[in-house]
Amino acid sequence: MSAHLDVGSGTRDDAAYAAACGRVRVLEKRLLGPERLEELLGARDLPSLLQTLERFGALARIDADPDKEWERALDLSGARADRLLLDIDPCPSVSRMLVLRADLVNVRSLMRSRALGTVYPGPWHARALFGRQQLEVMVRDGDYAAWPEPLARKLAALQQNPPTDLPAINAALDSAWIGSLREGAIQSGSRFFADWLGHAADLGNIRAWLRLDAAPSAWPASLPLLPGGHLGEDLFAARGAVSRLPGRLARTVYAPVIARAGDGSGGLSLAMFERASDDFLTRLLQPARYLSLGPEPLWAWHLAREIDAKNVRALILGTLAGIAPERLRTLLRQPHGA
Repeated sequence: MSAHLDVGSGTRDDAAYAAACGRVRVLEKRLLGPERLEELLGARDLPSLLQTLERFGALARIDADPDKEWERALDLSGARADRLLLDIDPCPSVSRMLVLRADLVNVRSLMRSRALGTVYPGPWHARALFGRQQLEVMVRDGDYAAWPEPLARKLAALQQNPPTDLPAINAALDSAWIGSLREGAIQSGSRFFADWLGHAADLGNIRAWLRLDAAPSAWPASLPLLPGGHLGEDLFAARGAVSRLPGRLARTVYAPVIARAGDGSGGLSLAMFERASDDFLTRLLQPARYLSLGPEPLWAWHLAREIDAKNVRALILGTLAGIAPERLRTLLRQPHGA
């Protein structure tokens, strides 16, 4: 009798699961580790950088003007990783929610257009699973039946009372995404991933606090907290000055993140906080590579690909701006497995 893996919404044959994990182990070798990042930092110009990225498999082939086509090539590289995750993951509901992140960015653009009564000219992610016409109909009708539960339910509820400004739209969509992923992770039995998402929610809420403090007139008085965090809601009830943040978080696991985000003048840098947050979450994911009988190694690989994409974007933009390699190195995220 063949053994099976319980994944909440169904089962997968153990042999198929073992094959999927073996494939991820091979794919991990194509991630941009420290040595590859150093080689990329040594690129003389944009063409040589793009050529090296293509050789590493981190960027799709560019046949046209690289200055204009690299964004789309990066999107297409991510789309390939998305399709692979959906093909081999033993918990397809959560995996589908992970790759729908690009679609949520497109939904945000459409919701903003409706709120402002204008055609939104912003970037459209080619990496999305749904085409523009499909998403336009979904947003118009509030019908997300093609999306996995519980994300479909949350989006439909949001559509009944849609936000009217961009910060509220972003917060509502992030809340729906994080909350849905956490529910799916718990249903699949992945307490490790549910705990990791709790840390991601905490850091997202702290980031919203920093943004509110930096430009209070551009943000509503309050934003919904990302759900499932480990920090109590009372910490965010009275945000106040950012100077109070290190003291409030001094005895939490986030104290080192706040320390790294210092701008040298007693304040906190949002950019440095985001980089420190990504590094913190990457370190938390490292044990997932060695968990067995669960989808954690596959999810960890997918999220590592997201960090790779951020580093590729930083490398390309830094090269275009003429930033010295020594300075550019400080802008990169910690790679998977470092």
